Amino acid sequence: AEFVHFYKDVNFLRDLFEKQYQSSKIKLSTGWPKYGYVHPIYGAYADFDLSGEGSPWLPKRVIDRASGDLEYQRLISKELDDAMTMTSVFASLYAKYKVEDNLDLVWIVLDSGVSNVYPPYDYLSIISNNLNIVDSNESENDYVRLLNPENNPKRQAKWLEPYYDEYRSTWMVSIVAPLYDGDQFLG
Repeated sequence: AEFVHFYKDVNFLRDLFEKQYQSSKIKLSTGWPKYGYVHPIYGAYADFDLSGEGSPWLPKRVIDRASGDLEYQRLISKELDDAMTMTSVFASLYAKYKVEDNLDLVWIVLDSGVSNVYPPYDYLSIISNNLNIVDSNESENDYVRLLNPENNPKRQAKWLEPYYDEYRSTWMVSIVAPLYDGDQFLG
């Protein structure tokens, strides 16, 4: 009961993202959004220079698939735009809960591989500690997998058991909520 307020804010974030996702359109431009870039050695997309407020991420497998499929690249770019629009809300919630409730981060992870986290990650440091990160598939992790329709048909926010976060190299407990576009599971 001590962390009930998290449910309200997690559900608020879910509702806000779903509205953004449904109202935004796929852009006809080519190339990746300018939140970051594809690293020439690692092949993943991120804000490797830490120049923005948010922390976009696309693993190498997504970049590889998109390189030969313009429609897929446009879809991923749209999802990345939608995830990045959440940055200011993430920053507000982080400021609200950081000290009192030991909130470590606020993030969104889509089934497609798109993610955004606040406060920003230093992906160059993360990759230097664990090169396998560039090939990660977060849809296999509990924080996405346990929210899918098979495992969470009622679409409820859930507290996860403690788990090891390979990005932060630390143990964590998270409250997560599924994201949908109608009946399509997003993450």
